[in-house]
Amino acid sequence: MIPARWVVLSCPAARIIFSWKVGLLNLFPFTAEELAPTDLFPPYVHTYIERDVRTLKNIGDLDRFHRFLQLCAGRVGQLFNASSLANDLGIDHKTARSWLSVLQAGYVVFLLGPHHRNFNKRVTRQSKLYFYDTGLAAFLTGIRKRHELETFHLRGALFENFIISEYIKGMHHRGLEPDAWFFRDSTGNEVDLIIQRADDVRAVARLLSWRDLSALRD
Repeated sequence: MIPARWVVLSCPAARIIFSWKVGLLNLFPFTAEELAPTDLFPPYVHTYIERDVRTLKNIGDLDRFHRFLQLCAGRVGQLFNASSLANDLGIDHKTARSWLSVLQAGYVVFLLGPHHRNFNKRVTRQSKLYFYDTGLAAFLTGIRKRHELETFHLRGALFENFIISEYIKGMHHRGLEPDAWFFRDSTGNEVDLIIQRADDVRAVARLLSWRDLSALRD
């Protein structure tokens, strides 16, 4: 669904992109093209996220909570900054962190921590924010048609979200704790996905431009 600026080719989940399939939708008696985002996501947002998930902490301000959800979608692939979100919504940073924990508990969003040799820094440093469902994130940012992604300023971030979320969900499906991190040095250079198992650290994210990806597909 997502024509992206960047792709993580060395991640196994990237193979899904080249098939242009949409996961479990292949089991249903309709194609992905026949299932409009406006048919799928509004009921999901209204019934599950706004009704069920927010009751985990008895959040009463539905309108502000919905705007919090939209702001999170606009920050996929970015460092989570509770103070920035709080300022945009007119709430305190403790409330922003509390609402984020609600979305985490409801498996709507997750945080990807930074990789450091020092484990304490992994816990204390800022983490990057992602959605489990990339389609939901795209819908919340206003995307309704595939062609709208061609010029959408967050298309690269949404594609990054897709690749990393597929790996995380794959680990959960196997009953394993995700062993994924990201790395960013002091100059801003970044590896989007690092997998560490025991003492074996592998940087599996390799960024290519969309032009390079198109050449490979051709």
